[in-house]
Amino acid sequence: MSMIVINTKEMSGIKKGKDMATAQVRFNALHQISQNNDHMISRLIFDLEIDGKLFPGLYTEIKQPVGSTYADGMLEVSKPVGYTGPFNFEAFSKGAEKYYKEQHNSMFDFGGNNISGIEMRDNLVIGGGGQQSIISFEISEEDEAW
Repeated sequence: MSMIVINTKEMSGIKKGKDMATAQVRFNALHQISQNNDHMISRLIFDLEIDGKLFPGLYTEIKQPVGSTYADGMLEVSKPVGYTGPFNFEAFSKGAEKYYKEQHNSMFDFGGNNISGIEMRDNLVIGGGGQQSIISFEISEEDEAW
């Protein structure tokens, strides 16, 4: 099994200190759950581990406007569902967007980005062709709790 590791410590701008904890997110699957005339909603399923404590089976929803491209379109990432502690949302959302785009680029390449008239829903992508994506970042007590 291949593994893609994304280190978001540099992306988040957070410096590790004595009150910091290390979070590791393992993205497991992408589930396109609905589409309408305005946007497509996908559920990104992941496990979260913070300093050795595992929070399995969490998810976040990603909303993509219809007509935008997978490669560089605007995405809206929701708060993680199932976890309520301190969390570095900026680092998480950057990793979630990267995983989402990689899965669409590798699994749903229809030969171009200017395709219209296709409705996509209830597609499940597990592990992105055998690749596992893991991100890690620091969180502190000062990070907003969900």
